[in-house]
Amino acid sequence: MMLAAKVRTIALALVLLWQAIDSPETGPSYFFALLEIFAFVLLGGLQYIAAYSRRGGRSIQYVFVTLDCLLLAVVFSLGSPFSDISWPPAISMNSARFLYFLMFLMQASFSFRPFLVVWCGFSIAIARIGMWVWFLSLPGAYSNLDLPEQTVEAWLAGGTDLNFLFLGYAATELLVVVILSAGFAIVVARSRRLVSNLLSTERKRASLARYFSPNVVDQLSRSGVGLAAGKHQKVAVLFADIIGFTKLCEKATADEVIELLRGYHERLGKAVFRNSGTLDKYIGDGLMATFGTPNPNPRDPQNALNSAYEMLEALDE
Repeated sequence: MMLAAKVRTIALALVLLWQAIDSPETGPSYFFALLEIFAFVLLGGLQYIAAYSRRGGRSIQYVFVTLDCLLLAVVFSLGSPFSDISWPPAISMNSARFLYFLMFLMQASFSFRPFLVVWCGFSIAIARIGMWVWFLSLPGAYSNLDLPEQTVEAWLAGGTDLNFLFLGYAATELLVVVILSAGFAIVVARSRRLVSNLLSTERKRASLARYFSPNVVDQLSRSGVGLAAGKHQKVAVLFADIIGFTKLCEKATADEVIELLRGYHERLGKAVFRNSGTLDKYIGDGLMATFGTPNPNPRDPQNALNSAYEMLEALDE
């Protein structure tokens, strides 16, 4: 959500710059138009703060999306109170203005929440329908449904009147919103599933790393070898334990024994992994390791002996 707020801020900054250069307004009306855009920048800042502080939970995200769409509809519908020009419905409902709503759809996509994307599309549709209803309620405004004849010629003739609104554009806008919202929601859902699968793979890899040497883990991860399938092969097996461990436990406290075993297991496990071995299990003070799993190697017996020597050296230290 913080990333989405940042992307929104950058996009609105570009819009603010373009408006400052391209706006036909002058005087107070010019600065009011810039202030409207800056209000959306501030609203994006509130969204960033809410995401950073984790306040409001997920519901606040839906509130912000709804507020964005409704506020933009109000801004486009009412215009500037400082302007002497009253824009006719045909210009106020220009499709170019509709494209600004899609920035909110982009922001919702960056949130990585498919339901939020769908809700954003729904909010855009409601806001845009509200604009159409508002302008059609104004005196002098009419639509193609009010024409005496529903022909292409009648529509073209009405198109020369700035008070004429063609509802076919409204249907097209709603269709675009539905398609884009559904498409973005599917992309976001698939992306979330991909990330989830990657995280699951990394967890499995971390679990394998507890028992296999790093090179074996890499090999298993690349080849996808099934560990459940049984097979016959030659391996070297190493058993190690502490001589006199029972007597030692009689004299030591439980905390001392646990601390000893932790250091013991860590050092022996590292010795096994350094020699391409597989840690089969810990049995109290004992350890069982195999060399040659999952793939045998002519050096497996030597690796087992090297591992045993390294264990002795590690324990002597």
